[in-house]
Amino acid sequence: MRRLLRRLRLTTQLLLLTSLAVSAAVSAAPSTPSSWHRHLRRLTGTLVTVPTDPTFSWNGSTSDLAQQYYHIHAQGLAAGSMNFTTSDLPTPIKMRLEAVGLTFEQLPGLLQRAVIWDSGYTLDKDSTFIRVYTVGGVTMAKIAVSKDEYDSAGCTTTNCSDPDGRETFRSQTCSGDMMLSVSHCASQEVTVQGGHTSMWATGGDPDGTPAMEMVRHSWFDNVYLENYLVFAIHMLANVDEPAWETCPTGYGEIIVPCDLYSASKAATNDWKEPAYGELTTAWLIRTKQEIHAFFHLVFLVPILLGGVGLGVCLILVCRWRRRRMQLSKNTFYHADVTMISPAHAGSGGRGRRRDKPVVDAAQEKESNVVIQWSYGYPSSTSSLVRALISDPGMRAKRVPMEQLHFQRQLATGAFGEIWLCELESSEVAVKRLLKSRKQTFDDVQAFMDEIQLTASLNHPNVVTFLGVAWTTLENVCMVMEYLPNGDLHAFLRANMEKTGGAGLTWRKDKVHLAIDIARALRYLHARRPTPLIHRDIKARNVLLTDSFEAKLIDFGVSRNYAAGSCMTMGVGTPFWTAPEVLDGSVYSEQSDIYSFGVLLSELDTGASPYHDAKTTSRGSMLQPFHILKLVMNGCLQPNFSPTCPPGVQAIADLCLLRDPAQRPRAKTVVKLLERLDGPDLDEKEPELPMLTIVSHSSSQAAAAFVQDDTKPGKAFTRTISDDPTLACS
Repeated sequence: MRRLLRRLRLTTQLLLLTSLAVSAAVSAAPSTPSSWHRHLRRLTGTLVTVPTDPTFSWNGSTSDLAQQYYHIHAQGLAAGSMNFTTSDLPTPIKMRLEAVGLTFEQLPGLLQRAVIWDSGYTLDKDSTFIRVYTVGGVTMAKIAVSKDEYDSAGCTTTNCSDPDGRETFRSQTCSGDMMLSVSHCASQEVTVQGGHTSMWATGGDPDGTPAMEMVRHSWFDNVYLENYLVFAIHMLANVDEPAWETCPTGYGEIIVPCDLYSASKAATNDWKEPAYGELTTAWLIRTKQEIHAFFHLVFLVPILLGGVGLGVCLILVCRWRRRRMQLSKNTFYHADVTMISPAHAGSGGRGRRRDKPVVDAAQEKESNVVIQWSYGYPSSTSSLVRALISDPGMRAKRVPMEQLHFQRQLATGAFGEIWLCELESSEVAVKRLLKSRKQTFDDVQAFMDEIQLTASLNHPNVVTFLGVAWTTLENVCMVMEYLPNGDLHAFLRANMEKTGGAGLTWRKDKVHLAIDIARALRYLHARRPTPLIHRDIKARNVLLTDSFEAKLIDFGVSRNYAAGSCMTMGVGTPFWTAPEVLDGSVYSEQSDIYSFGVLLSELDTGASPYHDAKTTSRGSMLQPFHILKLVMNGCLQPNFSPTCPPGVQAIADLCLLRDPAQRPRAKTVVKLLERLDGPDLDEKEPELPMLTIVSHSSSQAAAAFVQDDTKPGKAFTRTISDDPTLACS
């Protein structure tokens, strides 16, 4: 009876403490962004990272208002909500918010301003939305007129300085024609005339919230005897702007001049709807995650309280069972070793119990290492323990953790990070799970699967597995060869920046890289009993050796494929992913062939796929969700350069066919590329016995018919509309 009373008293205390803790979680919820983010990470795992520029400074050199708004937000500051509802917004902004699942009222004031600006809108002094178009459809972050550009127009300035002593400039003498000759934007009509202020300026309050007010400047110029009209975006409300030829008393703000938009002038001046910036898009998604997490926290409270009440009734039973589980936990790891020891082989687990397990010499050595899971669940970790201790391949490749000397981080992702390490005077690459993130059992299991898979691969064009190091199940490291030349994506981008792409040619360089990658795929797809699908083929997952050979990496999402098996949908990087994977259909190793076709476009152009995808009707950049929709429908494929060799283009056409069954196998792709390799690759269309190319063109469509030698008589057909956004919308 006394023991029962003690248990009831303990239960009562537990209930009280739990209730207080849950109440505190809501009533004392943190109010600053940084503290909220710590709470949210525990609730949702990894939040989307907002891509900020560490060198950003709001000083009048940029029109990246979204960056400034987020800079203020990250400091824990705020701005008042704007007096609009979702129904008041222009259609493009409403559609953008709907795509994320947000309303305007849910956004903090700074994000409300960011999404208006980034979507290509400003406000006049009456808070009417004003549409802005940019030259070439660049983002709103790139429409500022620099001091050099302003000077090049022959205009003069009023020189000022801000409270920090930094020199700033404001327009003084400048005709309308001169001003508009360097403008990067156009505005729809604003009828209300602004004050007599400057039409261009530099400067900016580092902690200020830009106003983005569109102002009309119209005047008769007595010098040039002309009537001029210039629109200008003022980051100070027009009533607060200093008069012309006058300096501000505090911080001035940037002023961006714009032309008057008209459809007749749009084509000549290349005015288009601006592309959306990455920062605002990521900020919207992150806000959605935070709202979603808070919603679940609020509704979790009554559920938790009800759960605590139910738990009170079960505690007595649970305590008794916990004693038995604790006994099992204390003997679990020894039991695993005993179960796989030679002394028990063939016994079926029915041998007599022993007080001390029998182990072989190798297992005895490993038993000195504490292998444990800090969150419990010993029975769930059995397979992981066996993978590390009992797998002969893992034991033979074990590297003592103390021999790894971590030097610098090379890359990081949502779940893992790669480090440059030193091992016995040699440089190696080491991949491990993120230390900053609390890992789940599934995370560790997936990483162990990747390690075992990588260890089983042996091919010249696949990264070499060197070993594995561990101390606990949560501290496991995969050791691989280090390739200091980095990945193919970065190499191609650097080549484009330095030489405009002239530093690499298909004949000397690119065809050999393509062959290397195709050979790696041929090796993976030829594995038995089932092919191995990489599922994330792209230039970032190809490393380059000192001899400029390509090696495939990152098998974290790779899977063995068995005909008719269920595969995870939406795996990989979207723009490289085959249509059948995007739409959730059954897919096979042929999805890698599609991704390889996209990679060929990266090799050819030196740019990411669909970087130039535009609508035909308006010439504006396609949004990512529209691109993926067109890809899933088979209506859009990445572009190739005009100088792409015809044979390479033909192979890419094969790989990018909508029907996976019609794409060539990896072994065929290797043969086709090897036949192309030769001195005349860049100069003329190669005569390939394995390919028959017949071109048909009309105003509506173009088709290429290519025949595969491995399937005699079977023709592959690709038809792409001249205007995919119209034919396939």
